[in-house]
Amino acid sequence: MSSTTSQGAKVVPVSDPRPHPENHRSHHPKPGSKSFVNPWPSWNGLAPPLQFAKARLRGDITAKAIPEDVQARVNWQKTTFEYAAETSGKIKVAWLGHASMFLEFPGPAGGSRGLRGLCDPVFSQRCSPSQWMGPRRYTAPSTTVAELPEIDLVVISHNHYDHLDVGTITALNQRFPALHFFVSLGVKKWFLGCGIPGERVTEMDWWDEVLYSRRIPGQAGEQSLRIGYLPAQHFSNRGLNDLATTLWGSYSFETVPTATDVSQEVVKKVWFGGDTARRTISQDLERRLETEDPSVRSMAETELSELPSCPAHRQIGEYRGPFDLAIIPIGAYAPRYLMSPVHVDPGEAIEIFEEVRADRAVAIHWGTFSLSAEDVLEPRDLLASLCRDRNVTGFECWDMGKVMYI
Repeated sequence: MSSTTSQGAKVVPVSDPRPHPENHRSHHPKPGSKSFVNPWPSWNGLAPPLQFAKARLRGDITAKAIPEDVQARVNWQKTTFEYAAETSGKIKVAWLGHASMFLEFPGPAGGSRGLRGLCDPVFSQRCSPSQWMGPRRYTAPSTTVAELPEIDLVVISHNHYDHLDVGTITALNQRFPALHFFVSLGVKKWFLGCGIPGERVTEMDWWDEVLYSRRIPGQAGEQSLRIGYLPAQHFSNRGLNDLATTLWGSYSFETVPTATDVSQEVVKKVWFGGDTARRTISQDLERRLETEDPSVRSMAETELSELPSCPAHRQIGEYRGPFDLAIIPIGAYAPRYLMSPVHVDPGEAIEIFEEVRADRAVAIHWGTFSLSAEDVLEPRDLLASLCRDRNVTGFECWDMGKVMYI
C-alpha cells in the first residue's frame, strides 16, 4: 500500500503499525484460487444454491409484509446538519438508513468543522443491479446527496449492492470532487470504472492502517484521522462469476490529536462493522432451537453455545479497542440455517458489542430493505428485549436520521 496525495488530501500508511494477530493474511486466496476466504472454524461456507432454491419454494425466505406506517415506527426524521450547542469535542453521528452512516469527527478549536465521512452510503430506491427490480427500500433515506454538507471521505466495507451503490457513488463523486474513497482489496477497479481517479481510491487489506489528512478550506493546518481496515465474517460478489474475488471487512476510525488542537486531547474511536457473522447454525439445530419440547431445546442451546465463534471481533477489541462507539448490524438473519454464516442476529450482535470493547453501540442493517424472512421491525424489538434480559446497557436502535453526539 503506497502513499497518495490528491486535491489537498494525503493518505499514508501509518509509521507505527500496531500489533495484529498471527497469520493475519490467512484469508488471502490460496494457490490456484482467486477467492478470499473466512479462515475460521466458524465458517462452513455459504449454503448451496439448491438449498436457497428449496428454501424459497418452501417459503422459508419469503419477505414479510411491510406495515403501512413503517416509516413512523422506525422514528424516521429528516437529517439536519445543524448541531446542538456545546458539542465540540464530540463525534456527530447519524444513521441514514440500512448500513449508511454519517460521521463528523471533532474539529480544531475555533474551526468551522471536523473531518466528515460516510460509511457504506446507499441512497437509491433499490439495492440491486437494476433500479427496475430487486429489493426496494420501504423507508426513505434520511438525506440525499444534494442535501449533505461537504464530505471528505467514504469507506466501503464490501461490494454487495446494499453497501455499494453505483448511483450513490456517482452522485457523491460529482458533488464532491476532492472526496477520497477507502475500499477493500479488489474493489478499486470498480471505482476506476466509474471514472473516479485512482489517486482518490485507497485499497486496504485486513489490519492495514492509514493516516488520512486534509486541509479543510478556510481552516489553518491539517486535520488527520487514523483509518484501519479489519476482519469480518462475510463474503462478496456482484454477479454470478465473482464470488469472494474481492475482500470484505470492517473499519476503525481514530482521531489524531495535534499539539495546537485542544479539542482533540481526548482521542475518539469508532468501529464500523459493515456485515459480519458469528457462527454457522445447521438447519437441524435451528429446528431443535425452535421446538416446544423444553428438554430438546435445552440440549440444542447447549450445542449452540459450543459452536465455534468467529475470533475476529475479540481480536479487534484486543488489538484496536476499546471504542467509544461500535456500529453493528442486527438484521437480515432469518432463517438462521441460511443466514447465520454471513449475518448476525440481535443476540450475536450483543456478543460482538461486548467483544470489541465498545462503550456504546448503534444498530444498523435493519429498517430499510427486506432482505430475509424476519418481520421488518423484529430486529429492533428483539435487540431491546435481549438487552433487558442480559442487563446490557449502551446498545441502542437510534431514530433514523437523528444526529447523536458521542
